[in-house]
Amino acid sequence: MIIIRIIVRPTQRQTNGPPMSITAGSRFHQPTAHDLNYMERLVLHALRQWVRNRAGWSEIVLEFNRACGPRTATRLCEALDDLFRGVGIEARRHLRLYPPVCCRVSQDELCILNLIAHHMAIAKVNRQSCKAYKKK
Repeated sequence: MIIIRIIVRPTQRQTNGPPMSITAGSRFHQPTAHDLNYMERLVLHALRQWVRNRAGWSEIVLEFNRACGPRTATRLCEALDDLFRGVGIEARRHLRLYPPVCCRVSQDELCILNLIAHHMAIAKVNRQSCKAYKKK
């Protein structure tokens, strides 16, 4: 069972300190989906759709098919499915996610996008080093 709650304003107990004032919170840029590129928005939509209604996952797979081809889409969607399930099960706290139609992006959603980007960057470096090693 995956328990993910939609973002709410933190209480004093959740932040372990005084509540943040409006002026303190306005200093930080609240990211929106418009700040993301197409693939990041697609992954974000996949995450939100996966949490909200797994029955609609086939529509996500079709969208990935259109974006990157069937072979890549299949591998990518399987990896995302495993990642989302793992994060949902192993998370040490409730993740804060916005509804699928919302243009805002929570810090937890950004964290997941960054984890995926980091993993992809490491995989690319590993592929390049393997190619360079084989040429020797």
